[in-house]
Amino acid sequence: MTEPVRLTLQQADALVRKVLVACDTSPDNAASVARALVAAEADGQGGHGLSRLPSYAAQSRCGKVDGHARPAVAHPTPALLRVD
Repeated sequence: MTEPVRLTLQQADALVRKVLVACDTSPDNAASVARALVAAEADGQGGHGLSRLPSYAAQSRCGKVDGHARPAVAHPTPALLRVD
């Protein structure tokens, strides 16, 4: 069994960004995902945190997910937000 690795939140964020960018994700998208994964990990929600990184990276690398997608946001009505 391997020894656990301890990272600061900043180190974890940098690692997630580096891995995702290396797997064909834009830096902006990698930063957004890193914030979410690290925040989940910091909140004790490991199932929604860093454990997701290998599958997210693989999906971007193989093209299943477009790592360079830019969401289009519209406000069709004052009470509705549409994100494509």
